[in-house]
Amino acid sequence: MAITTKAATDGSMKGNGTSTIPYKRVKTLDHIPATSGALRSLLLLAVAPLIWASLVLTLARAFLSNPLGFFRRSRRPARPEEVPLPPPWAQRLAGLQHEMLDVGGGVRLHAVSFGRRPHLPLLLLLHGFPECWYSWRHLLAEAREGEGEGSGEAQGQGQGGGSGWLGGRYEVVALDMRGFGWSSKPEGISAYSLDALTSDIAGAVAALGRTSCTLLAHDWGGAVAWAAAGRYPGLVRALGVVAAPHWLLYRRNLSLQQAVRSSYIVMFQMPILPELLLTHSDAALLETLLLGRAGPASPRTSGAVTPGDVEVYKAALLQPGCATASLNYYRAVMLASMGVMPFSGEVERGLRRQLEMPVLVVWGAEDHALLVSNLKGVAEVAPLSEVHILPHCSHWVQSDQPQELSRVVREWLGE
Repeated sequence: MAITTKAATDGSMKGNGTSTIPYKRVKTLDHIPATSGALRSLLLLAVAPLIWASLVLTLARAFLSNPLGFFRRSRRPARPEEVPLPPPWAQRLAGLQHEMLDVGGGVRLHAVSFGRRPHLPLLLLLHGFPECWYSWRHLLAEAREGEGEGSGEAQGQGQGGGSGWLGGRYEVVALDMRGFGWSSKPEGISAYSLDALTSDIAGAVAALGRTSCTLLAHDWGGAVAWAAAGRYPGLVRALGVVAAPHWLLYRRNLSLQQAVRSSYIVMFQMPILPELLLTHSDAALLETLLLGRAGPASPRTSGAVTPGDVEVYKAALLQPGCATASLNYYRAVMLASMGVMPFSGEVERGLRRQLEMPVLVVWGAEDHALLVSNLKGVAEVAPLSEVHILPHCSHWVQSDQPQELSRVVREWLGE
């Protein structure tokens, strides 16, 4: 049974070192606006109908190829602990506990861990789109005490079996971010602004009884982590981001090639149809993306994600309201970028802060969505940063190269 833990409500999160850490601005980003100008917004509006038309055609083809199954949705567990894990993960993650963290504002985040370990430092894991906590299964297995003893079979199967090096060194907690999986899904696009999402991280740390954490995050989780580290510098002791650009560096480094690869963000601005893209035919898109059927958009390593793994992702994505809530991440950032929604001044100030904590950045050399050029300028934002580009690795780094990612993270943490 899941339990609920509440965040502190005494305002202590505002005092997580933010008042004692001097503010140092990244001056080389002064000329980079956090939002788009009128010209760029008009250009986006001009190309949007073409991108939306391609979505309509994609859905029409899918419907015509399988009209009876197009609207099919299999029933899946409403409780996360009832979702069956495939082998070998049912064994490797045995003892995993589920709980709900009250992070404030009526939002509760689903969290998984191997139980409270208050004597150990906290390592908080954030996932990306369209995944959930399960994307960190390999690293979570390393946090299980005793994992790795006799785990040669898992290693031999290419499942990333390891030494269990995290157990006894960190309390490792993986979240479902707001809008995903079994976490709260507040209504409205504005509920998914960077202001709200970064506040969730501070609230989760407080709900876990902590004042700081090491943050390791992928994709959208990484974008939020960059912003949270700048907004709450005393909250984040060390920051690790995987395949996730810093927002201002993304804007500065934006090329025509990257704009084309990011065109799906414009597609997601449509109402209703993007939700249908995610969920039609029992969320078949996840199979296409993760089982190697989407060419460069899929993991490079054969068998990196199994049909059983996809079933866990489907159980999360097909929770009521998840499709709309997860797409609202893209809608909120686009509307804020165009000036339709306000861009939080506190978040922007954090994004312009030079980060003084150790920062790890890991990228797949064959990332289909985010070019390696997004890494230009990382050292300006984070002087204590190190960057690792993994060869033969896609955007889905945790699944594609779990052992290499584990090695990089372990060395970075000094273990």
